Amino acid sequence: MQIQFKDVWIQPLPRPTSEALEKPGFHLRTVKIGKIERKYSVFIPKEYDGNRSFPVALFLHGSGERGNDGIMSAQVGLGAAIQAHADDYPMLAVFPQAEKTWQAGSEDADFALAALDDVIKNYKGDRNKVILTGLSMGGAGTWSIAAARPGRFAALVPVCGRGAEANVPVLKGLPVWAFIGDADRDESVLNTRAMVEAIHAAGGRARETEYRGVPHNSWDRAYTDPALVEWMLAQARR
Repeated sequence: MQIQFKDVWIQPLPRPTSEALEKPGFHLRTVKIGKIERKYSVFIPKEYDGNRSFPVALFLHGSGERGNDGIMSAQVGLGAAIQAHADDYPMLAVFPQAEKTWQAGSEDADFALAALDDVIKNYKGDRNKVILTGLSMGGAGTWSIAAARPGRFAALVPVCGRGAEANVPVLKGLPVWAFIGDADRDESVLNTRAMVEAIHAAGGRARETEYRGVPHNSWDRAYTDPALVEWMLAQARR
């Protein structure tokens, strides 16, 4: 018997805890809507001192991280990238967790925005510098939530998630950087291209990065790209 491995990616994963909530690192918090309470994770950068405001990234995970522990959402994509290179991310990062879907208007989407508000309030997040991003199911949620609440965000980073071209008239006002692997599902690749082209045609600002030969997991490359981090930090709501 022969066992072979290809493209193995080993990553240290965050272990958020509910201790020392003001110190740099990953922490577990709760947020409540009505009588319902949910857990989520937040990353505090080492530069945070409670005196000045910081840019904020709201990250939406994929379908594989659905649940209610508040931790798995920080262990894939942006959270894993931050854990490996924390010094490169001078931003607050919010990791809500969906039970079903990130589509706008859903309970999960409402809790994601509530977690964002909780971090902005308690950690001096800059409301004018909020980046909405997500992968796969979360990439689709990025398109959807932004279309429903465009005034909340400075820019969008959808990763391998499909959007609705009908929302382009709303989305054209937001800077977008979309990522996809060209070996992903044809419908996903074509949709990402179509969304970017439609935003351009509508007079908006959008760019796309396609990774050659990469299937569905384009997020590890995207979130560890220094150019993306620099771009995210430079965005501000007009």
